[in-house]
Amino acid sequence: MYLDPATLIVIQTIGASLSAAILASSLYAQPSRSTQLALVSATSLMVGSLLLLLRGSFSGKLTIVASNVAIFLAMYLVMATYRAVSGRRWRGMWSTTFVALASVGFVGLYASGAAYPLRAAYVSSVIAVLLGGAAYELARDGGLSREKTRRFSFLILCIAVLSLSVRTVLLLALRDPADALLVPGLERSLAFVPGILIALGFGVGVLLMQYERVALEAQELAVRDALTGAFNRRALMRYAAVELAFARRTGAPCALIVLDIDHFKQVNDEHGHQAGDEVLRELASRMMQDIRPTDMFARIGGEEFCVLLRSTNLQGAGVVAERLRARVAAEPFQLPSGRSRGVTTSMGVTTTQGEEDPTWDSLFARADAALYEAKRAGRDRVYVQPLGDEPGPLAASAARPPDAEGTRGTPQTRPAS
Repeated sequence: MYLDPATLIVIQTIGASLSAAILASSLYAQPSRSTQLALVSATSLMVGSLLLLLRGSFSGKLTIVASNVAIFLAMYLVMATYRAVSGRRWRGMWSTTFVALASVGFVGLYASGAAYPLRAAYVSSVIAVLLGGAAYELARDGGLSREKTRRFSFLILCIAVLSLSVRTVLLLALRDPADALLVPGLERSLAFVPGILIALGFGVGVLLMQYERVALEAQELAVRDALTGAFNRRALMRYAAVELAFARRTGAPCALIVLDIDHFKQVNDEHGHQAGDEVLRELASRMMQDIRPTDMFARIGGEEFCVLLRSTNLQGAGVVAERLRARVAAEPFQLPSGRSRGVTTSMGVTTTQGEEDPTWDSLFARADAALYEAKRAGRDRVYVQPLGDEPGPLAASAARPPDAEGTRGTPQTRPAS
């Protein structure tokens, strides 16, 4: 037993109207391009559905053509909406051309008196291609692993494309085209599955994706430094607690690098704070490109950063620190003024190796002391401090002579950055 086609059209029309109303209210509260596109799509689907209901009231040919073109436009805008949700710019030349040619093609089929099965199969194929493109926009570049709510919309699109494909096969197999127009059946029900799914689920799905993204961004802001994109001190403390617990339980060493930009105050004084911000951003970018995904890079204040290395001994941490120091010094930093400036860093390194009950305070104190000695020795170098020993230079850094300014530090006063 199948529902009457008119009933299915009413359900589709009501669903599209509700979706448009929800999107309109959301757009008023929080405007976005994706919501705007989704609202136009829902409105276009509502208009197309109304024209299908009214096709017996006035010019049947005009309403049939107009309704199908409106539905083509609605499905095209579904694809554009999902592209906007994914944060990609819409360069829709090919898809726009496809919709225009598809509309012209339908007009030609109808004007030439093509049989209903051929026209309906053509419409189903066009909509299937557009919704398939929308599914691709949702899934591309690992999209389904981002917001979980994407999977809801992706499932709707897959069911819609499947129903359209089955309908196309049934239409092409019909021997009596007149029956398809008059009698409710599987083919007619399949014709409205995509429209009803999109009408009821599309707008809600778009809003759910947007709300989930806002929530994820808020979580990210809570653990990230807004200027550099590095983790903040709060996130570092949480991560350090986990890593130190792991080190105590397994005996695997955890290493810490504390680093500081040399003469950073001069950058701000000579080039302005905007230049200083750019140096911080660029340094963080270089550092984050050169550490493992399991390690943590965090900004702990001003021009001072930390790198927490999982399961790394003192020798390995020293190698990492020297590589990071060399990466920063290898290429001048471009400043907003167009000028460039060489930037160097000093680093202190230590590990939990040999420590029975490692704590963050003891770990940081040793790395900080090693950093202090690196500053005293002349900057642009790496110093390491094993447990129970004095800080000393890393072999790769020891050959560099101290600069005059760096030798003026005293044990009571940390040298200026």
